[in-house]
Amino acid sequence: MGEDYIRDLNEKKFAGHDDWRMPSRKELESLFDEKKSIPWKYYWTTNQVHMDPIFGYTSCCFWSGEVKDETYAWTFNFIRGKAYPSPREGPGLSLSAIRPVRSMEPGAGQEARR
Repeated sequence: MGEDYIRDLNEKKFAGHDDWRMPSRKELESLFDEKKSIPWKYYWTTNQVHMDPIFGYTSCCFWSGEVKDETYAWTFNFIRGKAYPSPREGPGLSLSAIRPVRSMEPGAGQEARR
């Protein structure tokens, strides 16, 4: 499912780019910050998603581009700060969302900051 979504973004050149991809577990983990939180409501409960509020209202969990096996892919849970395998069949079986990313080459964007 995630691969199809990313392929669609790239084919449509979302935001003018065609190099979108799924993040790695390590990249997702780098966004976890236990000192920061965003309230996340799930039915009648409110949990704290531990990432910078700059990301706005968000999901609790995100897919990585790493596959565990035929049935599962790795996701990262921002409530607990851990990676877990989650069913690859899509949103009906998982709370995980897709957060596409792009790679930046070292020094990219430096000219704009000068």
